Amino acid sequence: MTHRIPALSTALDDVRRQFERWREAHPPRTRIPEALWSRAVVLAREYGVYRIARELHLRYYSLKERVESGGRESGLHKAAAGFVELVTQANHGTRGIDCTVELERRGGDRMRIHLRGAETAELVALSRTFWDRRR
Repeated sequence: MTHRIPALSTALDDVRRQFERWREAHPPRTRIPEALWSRAVVLAREYGVYRIARELHLRYYSLKERVESGGRESGLHKAAAGFVELVTQANHGTRGIDCTVELERRGGDRMRIHLRGAETAELVALSRTFWDRRR
């Protein structure tokens, strides 16, 4: 038999509904907005990281890290890249671009793509997959 704390039940149900609505409106692997993370952090501080991570279907260590860092994403995992360079060589044929692109995420993940005859859309799709991938 699970005992539910009335205050937790009300607060958790509200936040759970917000997460469910957000998840229904976004594709899998989309980054959770900071506003939702903040609500989860507040609950986790009061009722425990394990319990809230389980109830909201969040990764335990991601929630724990945010609780310990004051509710914000740690500097190691912030999303925006400081510098992106795309160097291409002119290709006078109809084959598309010819280039090498190197991507590196702050966590140390790296990807190097050498494209010959590919279209720009293919490069964008590969890059987006790399950047959007969950840790």
